[in-house]
Amino acid sequence: MKKNVKKLLAITLIFVMALMPVQVFAKTFIPGRVVYLPVHTGVVENIGLFPPDKKPKITLSNKQIGTVKKSVNELGLISYDFVPKKAGKTLVTEKTSEGISKFYFNVVKYKNPVSSMKLGKTTIKGSKFNKTDKLSLSYSKYAKQNNSLKIVPQKGWRVRGFYSLDKNGKTTYYSGNKFKPTGGKGNCTLRIVFASLNVNAQTYIDIVFK
Repeated sequence: MKKNVKKLLAITLIFVMALMPVQVFAKTFIPGRVVYLPVHTGVVENIGLFPPDKKPKITLSNKQIGTVKKSVNELGLISYDFVPKKAGKTLVTEKTSEGISKFYFNVVKYKNPVSSMKLGKTTIKGSKFNKTDKLSLSYSKYAKQNNSLKIVPQKGWRVRGFYSLDKNGKTTYYSGNKFKPTGGKGNCTLRIVFASLNVNAQTYIDIVFK
């Protein structure tokens, strides 16, 4: 009888523990990120969003590789972003009252992901992006109509998608293969997102319509 009671108590305890909230560990280890060094796009890697009253303490193991900047997003939250400066490795440690998060960044040199591109009737050679990730095109030429967009990536890359940005950072996402710049000259940037098939990383190409 006593054995059955003990067994019942043990099963009940396990059931109660399963219903209890899981305690979050004090340390959070984030898998390492490979980051392609942007040439001109200025793309950053987000490491956290916090309310204005919460101020995390952030340190970098190698400040020559990158820095961390903060900005306020449209919801009033403080965004902390890692800004790569040169190739190399660095560890970003973020401490809050909830615990510690560690971000391992491996910044590698820019690689051209574009084999060729065609916007409307204009063919853009992939070699245009050998040394830069940013290109300028005429706003007035492409703003008159919807333009078909065909992107052929280099071997080892795939196109994840594209969106547009204005000077205020407002984004417009597209699901098809048509694009028409809006907002006026110099106020529209087409950003194309490429994913590497060899490492878990992305790189970006910007086309500014002036």
